[in-house]
Amino acid sequence: MFGSGAKRDGLFRIGPYGQLVGRRTGEFPQVGTGRVTAQPLSRSLLCTQLDRGSHSVPADITGVVSGADGPDTFDLAVAVNGVIQAVTRSFREGPNTVGFSAIVPESAFRLGRNDIEVLVVSADPGGG
Repeated sequence: MFGSGAKRDGLFRIGPYGQLVGRRTGEFPQVGTGRVTAQPLSRSLLCTQLDRGSHSVPADITGVVSGADGPDTFDLAVAVNGVIQAVTRSFREGPNTVGFSAIVPESAFRLGRNDIEVLVVSADPGGG
């Protein structure tokens, strides 16, 4: 199911939008800043200096989705340094909270500053 291990991203290319993994975020049109936003809880940690010698790489990216007053779930792409590394789906944590979680490969991180983006995936060119 996850491949032989010979391909670095085999584990991360699962789900309905697995083909997005490995592509640059700039390849896709930005539909706008819609009503739904996803914010990683670990953004402050990831956007600071990363020291790979620390034995801890924050590869588990979790967060919350704001403005989600419609559907319970949204497809999300998680990018590290401009490259989509994982695709996940949000989940309802409580009556007023929608969360998400994704594991990205440790190799996605570079020494120093790392930029994390969480993008709502929309198959509709109009952003719906």
